[in-house]
Amino acid sequence: MSRWETETFNYSRPHVRLLKCAEEAARSSPKTVFELGCGLGLLREELLRRLPNLDYHGCDVSHSAVARLNDPHVVQTDLRADPLPFPGMTFDCIVGSGVFEYIEDLSGLFAELHSRLHGNGRLVASYYNMRHAYRRILHALGKTPHRHPDWRNDLSPKEFRALLERAGFTIEKVLPVNVCLTGMKGPKESQHPLVSWLMARMPLKDQFGHQLIYVARKAE
Repeated sequence: MSRWETETFNYSRPHVRLLKCAEEAARSSPKTVFELGCGLGLLREELLRRLPNLDYHGCDVSHSAVARLNDPHVVQTDLRADPLPFPGMTFDCIVGSGVFEYIEDLSGLFAELHSRLHGNGRLVASYYNMRHAYRRILHALGKTPHRHPDWRNDLSPKEFRALLERAGFTIEKVLPVNVCLTGMKGPKESQHPLVSWLMARMPLKDQFGHQLIYVARKAE
């Protein structure tokens, strides 16, 4: 299998970042949701469990994952090269978890996502925190922090926020996620509630969340 097929199938159970994205996407009880990079449908399952009547659409780069889901509303799409699927459709909420690091033209994608949301629609977007305190320490020691070889951008939290705002989004909140994966044991399923509570209230949370989840609303 290609790199994308292999990596997609490594995410075979829910993890902290994905569960938090699902929670935020479901918070406003949307009737329609479009997920970028749906993989094996883990976030899809979480959303449908919370919102049984949800009209869900999704896309992923992995042919195998899309084939396994066997859902006409889930299609194979390479967001780096292909146009957004489901042309002409708009949604109450769009979710992208672990996707935006791989996109070269984020400005263009955000503008397109803005146009595909209903008025006051919401975007839930995760992004790897390139300015996390631990990464800064490694840089200071002359070491190289983890970086996926296929990532196409290296934005600070401030730069990522600015791209969203220029595309017409209003940031409602930024949520830090402390741990997503736990080495070779696979995805970690939960984060202790006390850890989540403390991190959400940190004055410098952009420095201490390994990943950040941006919840943004379409500004008319």
